[in-house]
Amino acid sequence: MKLFSNPIALSVIGTDSHILYRCHCEEYKPITMLYFCRHCTKLRCTKCVTHEVDSFYCPNCLENMPSAEAKLKKNRCANCFDCPSCGHTLSVRATALVGVDESATTDPGNPSSSKKYHYLNCSFCRWTTRDVGLLDQSAPSGGWLDVELPFAKNLQLLLDNYKKLAHQDKIEKERQKISKRRTNLYLMDRYGYALSLGKKRTTSMGSPSSSPLARSSVNSSIHKEAVPLFSDSLTDIPPIDDSYYTNSVSLETVLNLNQSLQTPGTQPHYAKQLYPKQKHLMVRRSQRCKECEHNLCKPEFNPSSIKFKIQLGGMQYCPILQIHKNFHNTHLYQDEENEVILSVTNPLDTVMNISFTKTVDEDLAKATGLIILPTVNIPIAPKDATIEFDGIGNAAVNMFNDDPQIIYQRSSNKISFYAKVKPLVKDADIVVSFNLCYEYKMITAPLITKVEDGQDKECTPQEFPVALAIPIRINFGKVKTH
Repeated sequence: MKLFSNPIALSVIGTDSHILYRCHCEEYKPITMLYFCRHCTKLRCTKCVTHEVDSFYCPNCLENMPSAEAKLKKNRCANCFDCPSCGHTLSVRATALVGVDESATTDPGNPSSSKKYHYLNCSFCRWTTRDVGLLDQSAPSGGWLDVELPFAKNLQLLLDNYKKLAHQDKIEKERQKISKRRTNLYLMDRYGYALSLGKKRTTSMGSPSSSPLARSSVNSSIHKEAVPLFSDSLTDIPPIDDSYYTNSVSLETVLNLNQSLQTPGTQPHYAKQLYPKQKHLMVRRSQRCKECEHNLCKPEFNPSSIKFKIQLGGMQYCPILQIHKNFHNTHLYQDEENEVILSVTNPLDTVMNISFTKTVDEDLAKATGLIILPTVNIPIAPKDATIEFDGIGNAAVNMFNDDPQIIYQRSSNKISFYAKVKPLVKDADIVVSFNLCYEYKMITAPLITKVEDGQDKECTPQEFPVALAIPIRINFGKVKTH
């Protein structure tokens, strides 16, 4: 599933996949899937960043656990379960069973009391643990049956065997490193000069066979443990029973393909063989730039928090280009210069100047249309969060002297302008490419304060002009015939 593929989310965010920005690794992706490194002043995608795992947590109960504990539990939560039939989270249900309590046997005046028992239930498909014959538990948490895999012991033997092989390989590499650093004493033993000195002399010099690493490698080669048996390939496949063709199939008892693939360990065939699955753990990860190694996105350590310590998204630092909503009522025609309306939004707190240039020849070769953009610099007002509350959104409109033949509309930190698109093909999507150049001032707060006359004085923020160019690719759809 692609990020922000939901049309409702696209309308809320204000961007779509028809407009792609080129990352530093020369891949085109939507602005919602890109990061902006303020130190490198470059766009970064998920392939240009280093992913670091901060913590493991359960998405249902939000229990946080360290990596060692998560590895011990095989990245599963011990208290939350998924439905094996539909995949939704199971909920604990309590039922009261009337029975004789233990205190009733000692106290004859105490009547029979009810005791609560708990079972797992799916609120979506109504699957319960009673359908597969699992006994109800007296405690609401824990105690559920854990299905043992038939090949778990042999798999553990294989893992132990590979760990031993990796350990021996590590010892062999260390022995080779030590042998490279040996001096002329070992060269004498190698070419036979030490034979004339006698056996005692050679042992005192420390021959390679007398080193502890060599003895350990020899002992490991002599005392080899038994390797676990591997599975044999089948040569003769038995024929299919005729009952599969003659007997009627009950869809309520037979599993579908998705249900069978969700439990590869037991490989069930019928619904009565399904058992609750422990929920997979999720991770809170942070992204770091591979070039300058600065954090681009770092969430809070608490899994219940939705805030970020560092969040350098592309939508927060790059101009957001969109196709105006009025364009959906128009169409592109072949061999004509069709007028379209594009809009650019300034997400920064400073004034931004944008302009347009041509891209490289490689992008132009892949383009299926030509686009004619304004040749003048277009200033865009900074973003002001108070405009959304006080209703004064047209105050910055009169600050700029806009040409009505170029500018279609201006409102707060967003501007719409005219452009012309000429299709070059008939039976394909019209794709155009160009460079969006923008300039702004980066304001940085000082980290060190000046000390004058024994008093700390705050330094004024510094401004740095930044000029960037981002290659953009727009897909306008197919050509309409007359």
